Amino acid sequence: MSPNFFYLVFLAQVLLLSVVLPRRQVAQMENMMQKYPPAEFPRLYPQAEAHYQASWQKFLRLNTVFAGIGLALLGWMMFVAPQTEWKQQIVTGFYLLQFVPWLVLDCSALREYRLMRLLNKDSTRSAGLKRRRLFDAVAPALVYAAIGMFAIMCLFMVWMTQFNYEWFGGYANIVILAITNAVGLFIGWRMLHGKRIDPHESEADRLVRAGNTIRILLLTSIALSLYAILTVSLKAAGLEAWQPLALSVYLQILVLFTLRHYRFERQDYEVYRGVVRG
Repeated sequence: MSPNFFYLVFLAQVLLLSVVLPRRQVAQMENMMQKYPPAEFPRLYPQAEAHYQASWQKFLRLNTVFAGIGLALLGWMMFVAPQTEWKQQIVTGFYLLQFVPWLVLDCSALREYRLMRLLNKDSTRSAGLKRRRLFDAVAPALVYAAIGMFAIMCLFMVWMTQFNYEWFGGYANIVILAITNAVGLFIGWRMLHGKRIDPHESEADRLVRAGNTIRILLLTSIALSLYAILTVSLKAAGLEAWQPLALSVYLQILVLFTLRHYRFERQDYEVYRGVVRG
């Protein structure tokens, strides 16, 4: 494999996750505030407008810092240590770093929801009479695809044990992905049946939010099963030099698919109108 292919793909990872997607996210949030201003929808904004503007700018600055780190890593791999065997670890570690600003943004959103509950204790809370079911939130085909892909991955790993590769993790691959999927199942159950995060959210919007989260979990499960098969296959075929490139491509595709559901357009904004009472 030409190193230049890997460098181009890693550069794309830096720009996509730390420049393009963060700017698009901030643009979407600014558009929502313009479309549903605090003066008309005070229950949607428990803090002053300036607080949100500052939070979004902080989000962009953090991403700019990590973009700089990514470019520095790229330069180091290209000009200082082109033969390094740590490329796969660098791709994974930097990918996790790139999500730090998104975690900060999510933590800020959770604080906003707590403020909503504190500032609106007199809000009327209602629960839907109809029990929320999994297939009300996501398409059955996606659920079956995730189950089927996990089953295929398990069969592939069992089949690979016959070759007795010293490097092969064997059933550990199945156990790790099974635990990951179990955690995803718990998160999905909590989104469907747990406590309402947003105290004003309509029942329809709550179902949409839960559906978005569950889709992310299912897509992640499918992607993990596919990637486990891919990496083992590359190693068995003597193509492990392609693993860093394949990993970066995989992570970027995963992000593009999952972030489609990261934010959603609410259907009912009328519940956020009215006067906030402290």
